[in-house]
Amino acid sequence: HIKRPGVESYGYAGFGVGLITRLSLFDYTTKTSVTSSSGTDTATTAQVAFTLGDNDAGDEFVVDIFYDARYKSIIFETVSGRSKCPHEADTLPIEDPSIEIVELPSSIVTPDEEIVFVLKLTNIGVGESAFVLYPDLRDNEGNLQLRLDGAPLAGNRQYDWIDSNESVKTTLTVSRGPKLYKNKAITLWFRSACADTDTKSSIVLANK
Repeated sequence: HIKRPGVESYGYAGFGVGLITRLSLFDYTTKTSVTSSSGTDTATTAQVAFTLGDNDAGDEFVVDIFYDARYKSIIFETVSGRSKCPHEADTLPIEDPSIEIVELPSSIVTPDEEIVFVLKLTNIGVGESAFVLYPDLRDNEGNLQLRLDGAPLAGNRQYDWIDSNESVKTTLTVSRGPKLYKNKAITLWFRSACADTDTKSSIVLANK
């Protein structure tokens, strides 16, 4: 909605693709009185146009528009909506990753035995999105071998689409390296696939 003191009437036109929308507020009439020897003029017209846009598919915004009489400018206020990449203030997050261990391994394993974790990856955001799972291997001094659902996990594993409140279960196994028998814990990260956001969740892999 638009608020402006003294506006008697206005019209608008909107067009665009997705969330790239141009709004034209045209021919609004303000009521002012100017008296001179030739008579009284009581109306003035003006035209204002602006473009609202967002390049991320699925983003939606509800924006209130106000007129600042003091500075004679338009003010935009986001009041609700949904967004990602990155998540915008005053909107619901489309993507909100969560990772948890749902089955822990035994605290007692033989040196050559695999340690098995069952993980649950969940998007608790309000829409579908893509995510990546990856280990932080900076503390992997013993060259532990990680396998996710049977395949090596040395870098990112991408999940193209996880819907709102959808969970994916996966099995991670950890095997010892060629030298050490005792290793530091490893952090596993689950985050948005978007490069422009820091939306992520983590767990620590340890059997104690």
